[in-house]
Amino acid sequence: MDDVLDFQNALEAGCRAALAEGLFYDKEVQAFVRGQCAAQDPVRDNHLGIREIPYGLPQERLAREAVEAEVKAAPRGTWATLRRSYERDGREHVFYNVAFSDGLGEIAVGSKHDNLSEPPTFEAVYDRVLGYEIYLARQRVQAADRLKTNREAIESGRVHLGAVFKDVKVNSIAFSKAEVVSVDPDKGEARVRLTKRGSRKRMEANVPAAGLSPAPKVAPEEPAPASAPSA
Repeated sequence: MDDVLDFQNALEAGCRAALAEGLFYDKEVQAFVRGQCAAQDPVRDNHLGIREIPYGLPQERLAREAVEAEVKAAPRGTWATLRRSYERDGREHVFYNVAFSDGLGEIAVGSKHDNLSEPPTFEAVYDRVLGYEIYLARQRVQAADRLKTNREAIESGRVHLGAVFKDVKVNSIAFSKAEVVSVDPDKGEARVRLTKRGSRKRMEANVPAAGLSPAPKVAPEEPAPASAPSA
């Protein structure tokens, strides 16, 4: 399992490197990370065969859960093809699903919900699994970066209890004023009391601290009193 965790960490490092290179579109990031990380994947093709799954509840659910439990307990790359069929208008309709072990005790999401008309190859299934894992790794990296930025906005003192921000947007709705009524440094969030221009109504919302922009209005500093002339 440690080698799988190392690989997941490598995917995150690959995504961070791709974003640092200025890559943005999913195709670009996918190609970059695959080129850097795919060879490090401890995955091994271990097909358990095609398993017949009865059509209709509750038998279908119980049979699927039994196969998935077997796959989850196996090393990364262990997979089973689930075959289901039903009769309609005198014809047999057949479709296939896949259960693929992610190596961490779960079914890989990237292939779990595909309905296929033919049994897939390992290469096709793995391509879907890896693609979704890279997508999730990118989401984790970007979420961590957002959290860091939001925490820094509070730690720097820019967003603090009582700070007032002018002309802000929350969920794409414009407000003339946002007053910070509390902060959560761990989450990087601020709770603000919102005012719309021309309205007496007030509302409150939790917002990412770094999203409060522009910087709060600061009262101009009083000029220092002129020193008294010496006698």
